[in-house]
Amino acid sequence: MTDLGARPAHSAAYGGALSTYAPGLFAFDGSPDLDRAVVWIAGLYGQLETEGGSDLRGMEQRTRGLGWGLVQCTMSSSGEGWASGSVRKDAEEVALLVEHLATRLGKKRLVLMGHSTVSQVHLSKNNKS
Repeated sequence: MTDLGARPAHSAAYGGALSTYAPGLFAFDGSPDLDRAVVWIAGLYGQLETEGGSDLRGMEQRTRGLGWGLVQCTMSSSGEGWASGSVRKDAEEVALLVEHLATRLGKKRLVLMGHSTVSQVHLSKNNKS
């Protein structure tokens, strides 16, 4: 596997940039030129460009029209790994992703959005006792 590190690989086919935010975990930024992004976190079997029933390319066009980019990510619980992780591990990986987007890719404003996983992560991060 190629480590893309802080320098994202650009993709003319998809009009974006792919980067590694942790070993084996990737972020695809459809609008690397924008400093604001909606971060789409897929649920269950979701992976890059595979969210069942969701029009991610359409979502990207709409967010870009509002001055926001769309970032998709993989997590260790993505795809076939969905039953092998934990909400805590997902929350830790989302924190790594947010740090990567802010410090290495220059994103200044982020909105987390997605299916079931992102809701669980949000509750996990905000219900610390």
